[in-house]
Amino acid sequence: MEKKPEEIRVLLIEDDIGDRLAFHRQVEKQSLNYQILEASNWQDALTILQTEKTDMVLLDLNLGDIDGRHLLDKIKGVPVIVVTGGTSNQTAAEIIQIG
Repeated sequence: MEKKPEEIRVLLIEDDIGDRLAFHRQVEKQSLNYQILEASNWQDALTILQTEKTDMVLLDLNLGDIDGRHLLDKIKGVPVIVVTGGTSNQTAAEIIQIG
């Protein structure tokens, strides 16, 4: 009997509903064992990070209520992938320096 891979819990921090739906469609196409937790603002993101097991974070830099960079120092012990519709080389360098 083949063992099912362990579920990966991904926190998607994205304020745009269309982008969140697009992410869900891509994950479903891959038939991977992911559970997607969603936060559309920084307050919900922090609540989820404090109360839920999270294996990975996808963070939109351009959240409507806050610059996503401000969340980076609050996310500890979880790999973060930063996504954005566009940014400068300086912003990219700052994010890399943050870690």
